[in-house]
Amino acid sequence: FAEDAGALAHPVRPPEYREINNFYTLTVYEKGAEIVRMLHTLLGEATFRAGMDRYFADNDGRAATVEDFLHAHEAASGRDLSQFARWYSQAGTPRLHVHRHWEGGCFRLRIEQTAPTIAGHSGPQPLQMPLRYVLYDASGAALDVAPDGGDGSGLVVLDRASHELVFNGLDAAPLPAFNQGFSAPVKLHCDYTPAELATLARIERDPFNRWDALQQLAKAVLLRQFPDPHDAGAALSDAIGALLDDDAADPAFVAECLALPDFDTLADAVDIIDVDALLAAREDMLDLLAEDHVERLQRRYEALASVAAGGIDGAAIAARALRNTCLSWISRLDPTAALASEQFAAATNMTDRLGALRVLVRFDAPGKAEALAQFQQRYRDDALVTDKWLTLVASRPQPEAIDEVRALLDSSWWIPTNPNRVRAVLGSFARLNPVAFHRADGAGYALLVEQLPRLDAVNPQVAARLIGAFESHARLLGSRAALARSALVRLRAGVHSRDAQDLLKRLLA
Repeated sequence: FAEDAGALAHPVRPPEYREINNFYTLTVYEKGAEIVRMLHTLLGEATFRAGMDRYFADNDGRAATVEDFLHAHEAASGRDLSQFARWYSQAGTPRLHVHRHWEGGCFRLRIEQTAPTIAGHSGPQPLQMPLRYVLYDASGAALDVAPDGGDGSGLVVLDRASHELVFNGLDAAPLPAFNQGFSAPVKLHCDYTPAELATLARIERDPFNRWDALQQLAKAVLLRQFPDPHDAGAALSDAIGALLDDDAADPAFVAECLALPDFDTLADAVDIIDVDALLAAREDMLDLLAEDHVERLQRRYEALASVAAGGIDGAAIAARALRNTCLSWISRLDPTAALASEQFAAATNMTDRLGALRVLVRFDAPGKAEALAQFQQRYRDDALVTDKWLTLVASRPQPEAIDEVRALLDSSWWIPTNPNRVRAVLGSFARLNPVAFHRADGAGYALLVEQLPRLDAVNPQVAARLIGAFESHARLLGSRAALARSALVRLRAGVHSRDAQDLLKRLLA
């Protein structure tokens, strides 16, 4: 929840607002949904269902509130949910710091709960949350062991600033894993070594945690958070290799794991955003991993061809997802992107056709212009598919993409009264193209700010969403912060909706 840590942070249920349209946000919808799912984990399936039945019975035909929702679950469960209710009123994503200690057959886990202090919001208090955990032995088997005073369910309810789990009678220090199934929407830190994260990426039974272990490892490698960067990079490469060799794993899951942390994820993890350093580190790492595993990537690409050629069943969709991911990695090593051109010419479905075009545009390959022209002509009467190729052009990660976006804005493809078209061009440029949007001369900020007054007059809600692209501007390194702020200051005189003025006031505070 990046929004939770930025200038636009707010609780799931804000106590007040200047413009209600600015609260149709990921915090309200995504985090709000996670809170409901967390309550399900806390209460269990049967009790949660009883609470929902009570909620519907009590509130049918009424305008129900959060209090009504929680009251129904209190009645069904016999629990006091007053502390849990803080999730709705407290801004910011909680952080869990796990400290491990092993001595003489005794393994201790101390879990400390903290939360960021958000400007303009009251000080954070400990939240109530369920946290799942598993302990693995050296062979990768899950230990059937309960903590002192615990029930061995693998679920602990945290409700204090510090909580300790103590496991006695163990033969060796186990490897702990936490938050299976994303049991709580938190940021969790444990002092894992690169080898331990690589091991969890291989042995974890929970798909979310297996994915998250790879994300943690890749992010730490990119941000050089380990003492030995070389060993950490090797551990990441080994984990990727093991994943590509795992033919039993769902190909769609493998594809998801290969989508390593993007720019926004890395920027969210640092205090000062060095745009050039983060982008360069990510590109260098992807190039190196592609070189390390090109044979594996080619093998998976070819082996999945027949399944991917199927229809719209799950197996075919999953196969296409991994094939197109492999295609993107393989094409890093071929300036001509010949394999992408072949796939584009032979494609019998939109996924493969668009996946190949994405690679050709992304790497500015020799076949880009012809493929793009064919795609445009073929789908020129389909507005939604047209938005697809416009997104590819607007998000091409090169500084000169600004010129291509300006050309689109001057063309008949640009329809400022169509929200989907605005998102495809300007939304993709501002949100998906950090290379061009954060261009060192500020041209990316200037381009967006030039367009926003006209959009604000037509659709204030869409314009306000685009202003949100500047949310992290104060943390940008060097002159970029000043250039972005200057652009926002200029914009203040050009937009007049309450939506835009509300966001600008918060961003410039």
